[in-house]
Amino acid sequence: MPVITTLHAGIPEAVRDRQEGLLSKEGDADGMAANIVELAQSHSLSESLGMAAWERARSCFTWQHERANILRLTGLEAHA
Repeated sequence: MPVITTLHAGIPEAVRDRQEGLLSKEGDADGMAANIVELAQSHSLSESLGMAAWERARSCFTWQHERANILRLTGLEAHA
């Protein structure tokens, strides 16, 4: 499934605009609606964004990846 979301907090780190989904500014109801309509009208865009989102999640946000990041950020990677 493609992602339709806002540019809030860390969301753009996980979902890159027009790569894994469509992002709009917070509070921009018209922009969010336009993104929904765009995906509803383009099966190929919906499919390509959805596949890219699945691939990104699978490669960047697995438990193993998150664990490695936490250990690195806390300086504990040498002890693991």
